[in-house]
Amino acid sequence: MRLDGVESTATTQAPLARRYRAPFGIPSVSQEEPSFRPGMYLQRVWRGPSWVNTAWLLAPAMRRLGYAEEADRVTASFVEVVEHHGFREYYNPLNGIGLAARNFGWSTLLVDLLENEQPLPEARANQGVRPQGVRPQGV
Repeated sequence: MRLDGVESTATTQAPLARRYRAPFGIPSVSQEEPSFRPGMYLQRVWRGPSWVNTAWLLAPAMRRLGYAEEADRVTASFVEVVEHHGFREYYNPLNGIGLAARNFGWSTLLVDLLENEQPLPEARANQGVRPQGVRPQGV
């Protein structure tokens, strides 16, 4: 299923590296935005820090749209920050420092990103075939 405008928006925004390409992850707001704050700042956490759950949503789409190298870079940057700071709630996109909650559950989505680096072909996805390494609960 394709949502109108999603592909055109992604292909327009992806080349704008100066806005969203950071050393670690993908900032939650453009780095050119006046309210951009890369770390913890007065509880305005969606104004700059990088979140693994956002990369989990964006990296597969980036691959499908031809930005596999950039998607791999984002995923690798999260591997690096998790190795140094553990599974944190979010990370400073400029220096990689882990911030807020420790052992934060949705940051473990990084494991899913690593396990499923290639998107499923449409035919397999529509047949309900699970990605390699994913087992039904209780097996």
